[in-house]
Amino acid sequence: NDGGFFYVMIRDLQQNGYRLPQFTTYNFLNIPYAYPPLSLYESAWLNQYLHIDLLKVFLYYPLVFNLFSILAFYFLSRELVEDSRSALLATVFYAILASGYEWLISGGGLTRSPAHMLYLISLTFFLIYLRSSKKWAFIISVVAGALMTLHHIEYSWLLAYGVVLFTFSK
Repeated sequence: NDGGFFYVMIRDLQQNGYRLPQFTTYNFLNIPYAYPPLSLYESAWLNQYLHIDLLKVFLYYPLVFNLFSILAFYFLSRELVEDSRSALLATVFYAILASGYEWLISGGGLTRSPAHMLYLISLTFFLIYLRSSKKWAFIISVVAGALMTLHHIEYSWLLAYGVVLFTFSK
């Protein structure tokens, strides 16, 4: 998968003094360093300053965010259904579906996992905002959405579709 690509991008970032390089050295090609960088910065920081082996970061960083996404999914479910038992059951099914978490922890899970969790948080707070018109919920939704985009830009499409769907189904 793309884990090796991200590994090299993190090393390039560290070697460039944490300034975004123009290109990555992956496979000795000059591939433009054009990827949302937040996960790469976080991983580089964990490696360099907390002295966590970069391979361990690749192993556990996506897992931690994936586990937190289960909790985020539960809160989204609670906003979508009024019955807490139904929300809990939906969360159990969400947690055990292999196709859901496998994609979030393999290779590029370094960027997908935190983006997925932040997507769920952003959508939950947007739904709270729609129902209550509380500006703090909208602000949290926007901040979570911005952080999500800094991890994985493609999730912004998913969030946009969710926002439109929730807005017009209100």
